Amino acid sequence: SPVAGVVEAIELQPGDLIPAGSPALSLMDDSRLWVRAYVPEDRLGLRTGQPLQIAVDSFPGRLFAGELTFISRQAEFTPSNVQTPEERVKQVFRIKVELREGLDVLRPGMAADVWLSAPAGTTPAPVE
Repeated sequence: SPVAGVVEAIELQPGDLIPAGSPALSLMDDSRLWVRAYVPEDRLGLRTGQPLQIAVDSFPGRLFAGELTFISRQAEFTPSNVQTPEERVKQVFRIKVELREGLDVLRPGMAADVWLSAPAGTTPAPVE
């Protein structure tokens, strides 16, 4: 295997024949977990490399450190009419936040909130 990881699924049963190029099992690289989130256009003042915090339901009150590693160059959802400020905030951009801690307790598929840094005097809001 090119990475050390955990066998997530075995795609075969005893006696199955494997055609060339077919998957035999799925590996999960548990040393690199990340969160996909969507950020409204009006909160897009982010930069790659920026530290962000992640919260999960399994650990209430605990935040995990992460780093923003990707910001989509295109909106994921574009409303039919984006002429007003109210309509423009409906556009969202996909981001990827790699976890820098919690790899021992967090699992793929957990629902997570990414907390964005907020302007001075305001409370940060989570992005799902």
